[in-house]
Amino acid sequence: MGKHFKLKLKETNTTNSQTIYAGYIVGKPESSAVFAVGNDTIDGLINIDFYTLSYGVTATDQKYDGKVVHLICRYYNEDTEEKLEQKCSPDSLQFFLKNEDKNTHEISIEILDFYKEPMFCKTYSLNPGDEISFSEIGAEPGIYRYEITLDRNLTFEQKVRVNYVTGPGSSEILHINLIDHPEYPITIGIESA
Repeated sequence: MGKHFKLKLKETNTTNSQTIYAGYIVGKPESSAVFAVGNDTIDGLINIDFYTLSYGVTATDQKYDGKVVHLICRYYNEDTEEKLEQKCSPDSLQFFLKNEDKNTHEISIEILDFYKEPMFCKTYSLNPGDEISFSEIGAEPGIYRYEITLDRNLTFEQKVRVNYVTGPGSSEILHINLIDHPEYPITIGIESA
């Protein structure tokens, strides 16, 4: 289609007949890409962004010169993103911390964008019963990763999705609860915003 994209892909799964790769377009944090690659076939999708432009590739039953013929499709919704930007704004990254344990804990929250670049980092000291909510982190639509470190020892990771505010469930809010359990001192949940 006259477009060239550099993809960053990672192998995520392998079966007897296919290997699955997932990733994104370099330089476009709101993009995503997934491919299922077989011996002589490729099926996949490249989302340029969430709303306006995607490309698909799928293997057909036809062969030409001994090779499988693939169909490439373009999906385009003209002016969709501009209309959304006029009517809706992107959600903020939001998280809630709650200490339900009987001890005081130190918890560090770092948020990384799709390029693994840090965009927020803060450490909190929570006494038993303390609750903290944070929703002031502006973000573009895309996937973000939280790195949560408890008492400078245990680290947990969780990905969340930020989208335009178009209705219930458009984005995700992270809930982090510290609990009184020797093996599982933290619970992490995701709420649809």
